[in-house]
Amino acid sequence: ESQRVLRLASRYESTGAGLYAQDLVEFVPKWKLLAGLRWDRLVGDYDAIAIPANAPGPETVASYRMKVSELSKRAGLLFQPNERMSFHFSYATSFNTSGDAYSLSAANGDIPPEQSINLELGAKFDSADGNFSARVAAFRSTKLHERNTDPTVNLVTLSGKRHVAGLELDLSG
Repeated sequence: ESQRVLRLASRYESTGAGLYAQDLVEFVPKWKLLAGLRWDRLVGDYDAIAIPANAPGPETVASYRMKVSELSKRAGLLFQPNERMSFHFSYATSFNTSGDAYSLSAANGDIPPEQSINLELGAKFDSADGNFSARVAAFRSTKLHERNTDPTVNLVTLSGKRHVAGLELDLSG
């Protein structure tokens, strides 16, 4: 005789911690260097819970755990010829776990995080009276080891590379 499930519920609980250090140093007049490191740790637990008919209480039917520790880096170079003008180049790395947005499952619990590399080249200009400001930047973000799901076998893998590039323009005044 099979048991009929009256109710199915789930619970996701995660804890995260991060430590970072960053500094901006003027190493010669008009030139500044930005450097930083960030360490993040995430532990996520997912439980699928069923309450079968005639059961004394709920029972856990599936549990998944994810533990991720990653280091992200940031570096930048800033040239500021005067108070109203600056030019910059920046490089940064980041990551995206497979347990984000409550999407942890048996299919992706052991999949390492996706990695990203972000580059930006930009400039900022302010008017002499301070009433107008313009900022322009060209950027490129590259995602390495993109997470994909093969629907025919419900398998999650890290594959491929994808990027987005663009131009940003901000005017205020």
